Amino acid sequence: MHRICILGNSHVASVKQGWDKISGDWPGIDVSFFAQAGNQGLQSVCVDGHHLTSKQSKARNSFSLTHGKERMDIGSYDSFLIYGARSRNYWPGDTFYSRSCVETVIDDLTCDTPAQHVLSCLRQVSEVPIFIAHSPLLAAKKIRDRNVSKEYLDGIQILNQLHYSKYNAEMVAQPLVTIVNGRNTAPEYSWGVTKLSSVLGGSDEKSNSADNTHMDGAFGEVWLTHFFTTRLSAFFKT
Repeated sequence: MHRICILGNSHVASVKQGWDKISGDWPGIDVSFFAQAGNQGLQSVCVDGHHLTSKQSKARNSFSLTHGKERMDIGSYDSFLIYGARSRNYWPGDTFYSRSCVETVIDDLTCDTPAQHVLSCLRQVSEVPIFIAHSPLLAAKKIRDRNVSKEYLDGIQILNQLHYSKYNAEMVAQPLVTIVNGRNTAPEYSWGVTKLSSVLGGSDEKSNSADNTHMDGAFGEVWLTHFFTTRLSAFFKT
């Protein structure tokens, strides 16, 4: 059994819904969640011995709802996935920039984000694989084509080479089948989706109908299936 913990902010709602749908198809994988809507919760986490927790009571309460406990035992997991939490992909463009310039841009892109903070905390005490999922590409209003920009794929590769490799971590691209217009998420996955609090049974609230930043459970299902197949397939048994 491979145990993985998914840490993140409100974007975790989609993968939590996705996991609820497909968990029976992956008996070799056990998934836990450790999340809080917004970014302050993960930004406040700290390492206490071999546990991840927070000094903020509001964050600990949220972790209790998503994780069952307000402290996460880091040593209990075989890998981690940091999902959303202001992690972003990099768009390199078609203009030449020196390596030092690109590294500066990437530092600005990753520093002071909850995702980077959590990554640094986990690496203080754990050497297991850590994956980062950038916040989903904004959902399009209309589909012009089903193409995927080469710039998107190049940016993921550059981020891994110049930044995440330093932490023995990897940023994972969102499934290409979910991308339209070169750089957007297909609209059928977004616009007024269920909030994290609702996914956890705390309310029946949905996001604003004009919200194209959050994705639904169908997106989470596609995302996790692709992730498990390409990164954790060795632990899958039908």
